[in-house]
Amino acid sequence: MTSFIRLPAARACARVVLATTAILLAGPAAHADTVSKKVRFDPGDPVAVKLVADGLEVSTVRFSVEGGVNLNPFTFKAGKGPQAFLKVRNTGDRSLDFGIAIALYDERGALIAATESSHLGEVDPGEDTDVSVMFRFVKRKVYSAKTVEIVLETLPPS
Repeated sequence: MTSFIRLPAARACARVVLATTAILLAGPAAHADTVSKKVRFDPGDPVAVKLVADGLEVSTVRFSVEGGVNLNPFTFKAGKGPQAFLKVRNTGDRSLDFGIAIALYDERGALIAATESSHLGEVDPGEDTDVSVMFRFVKRKVYSAKTVEIVLETLPPS
């Protein structure tokens, strides 16, 4: 069976495709970062986190479990149910947007609750912002949490 593309031409084409793919994949990665850290779960009291990505720092997290755990997500009421409150500061030299994910683990290390949120708009250098994240759906065992993992992901400029 004969090939319509000569082997050297196919190799050159493959090199161009690989180089273009590498450039496209490396571009956004240079402007985004993802880091995570586990800390103790302490409802009510602020816990030091000191999690930094691209100059964006989550300094503390505080959990509120007041309002109980409502198992019907369609009866959502603002400010009710388990929530996490995070202090975020941009210590870098450029404006950044970010997303946060939070996972709760029990004493065995089993995942028992999780949530995520994105920030609307960029945080300017030197600016502080408070982020509140509600556990909406997977939250029934939040009271047995012992450890929390926080994931901070900076987003590439839009």
